[in-house]
Amino acid sequence: MEYGFNQEERVFSAKKIQTYWRSHQDKRLFQLMSLTVRAAEHCLAPAILRQLSPSEADLVRDPSMHCKVRFRFSGSQFPPVIVFKIFHLGGGRQYISGKRVFRPSNQATTDTCRMMGNRIFINHIIADEIQRQGRMISDTSYITCMRDFMQHAMPHNLPLAPPHSPQLAALPVHAPQLPA
Repeated sequence: MEYGFNQEERVFSAKKIQTYWRSHQDKRLFQLMSLTVRAAEHCLAPAILRQLSPSEADLVRDPSMHCKVRFRFSGSQFPPVIVFKIFHLGGGRQYISGKRVFRPSNQATTDTCRMMGNRIFINHIIADEIQRQGRMISDTSYITCMRDFMQHAMPHNLPLAPPHSPQLAALPVHAPQLPA
């Protein structure tokens, strides 16, 4: 029973139909997975986070830290990998860094030193002090506001005066040297 197609056209058409069907099934599966992840954010987030990262699950469980866990998909191929991000719901949303939270006099600092070991802890303290004295942002993950971004992105030798100010007009202008 021939329908006007030769064998090659039939095989090509069948492969095309299979490709579209698989694509349709992948899209439906992705929609179901995304609905499941969104539902898990509301009711199962602590249990899932406990399986993925127990130390961060303790952070979320702490009543003084008002946190929300968001799950997302990552990866360039299907099926995607599930990743998570913890948001602090306090006054202003900001990145919580242990370097800013820990003070030398509290118990958390001594616990951190005991967990990390003296050498690694001291190396972190020294690096933080060098960074603080230089007033530079060492890593882009510490950028939390526009001021930090401008401080990190702008060269440190530019004057901070507006372009029409008398202080800037008094500065000598150096023409850049062109290569010969």
